[in-house]
Amino acid sequence: MLLALVLGVPACTAVSNSRPATGDPAGTAQDRPAAADDEADLGRDLEEARIESTATELSVEKRRRDSTHEIEKAERQVETARHAQKVFLEIETPLEVDELRLDLDRDRGRLDDQRAELVELEAMYAAEEFAKTTKELVIQRGRRQVAHAERDLELTVRRGRQKEIQRERRAIELARELSDAEFGLAGARADAQKLAIDVDLELRRARNKIADLEKKIAAKQKAKTEAAKTEQP
Repeated sequence: MLLALVLGVPACTAVSNSRPATGDPAGTAQDRPAAADDEADLGRDLEEARIESTATELSVEKRRRDSTHEIEKAERQVETARHAQKVFLEIETPLEVDELRLDLDRDRGRLDDQRAELVELEAMYAAEEFAKTTKELVIQRGRRQVAHAERDLELTVRRGRQKEIQRERRAIELARELSDAEFGLAGARADAQKLAIDVDLELRRARNKIADLEKKIAAKQKAKTEAAKTEQP
């Protein structure tokens, strides 16, 4: 009896150890929850990546519209500056110069007339038959008119010089405004070029992230399917 019991123990042990070979491996059963969790995490990551991609596309569209608007605004500023400079140089300046010349011609003509009248008065009142007081009043009046005409001419010349300085300053300001507007337009166009590169990179990254996650999920599902096939009897 004792010998039989001793000899029977290895036999039972061998039978017991041989049974799991016909069933699922213990490690595979334990790995199933972890694999499921991993696949679920990938699914959530994919959903978030798609939302982020949509947000990126909306942001890109807005930035493109803003960039286009900035370029159009800069182009309008350049056009306005060029128009203002053209009007100033071709219309306002010639008109002002012609008006000044007309004022100078009038003042010079008035001065010449006053001087001629004074000469005539002095010649006319040179005779003794006119009263001395009357002669002096008339001649003094004529001389005052000549002096006033001289002062008017001098003031017109000074005003003309002042306006010339103002025109020169205005021409410089308009040139600067046009230069600034052109600089702003060049900057807006350069920003648009950089934006095109940046948004293209952002969109590629967002789409590549989705593609990578989809590949990982597909690989997980394929591995799961293959594992299920090998487990079938």
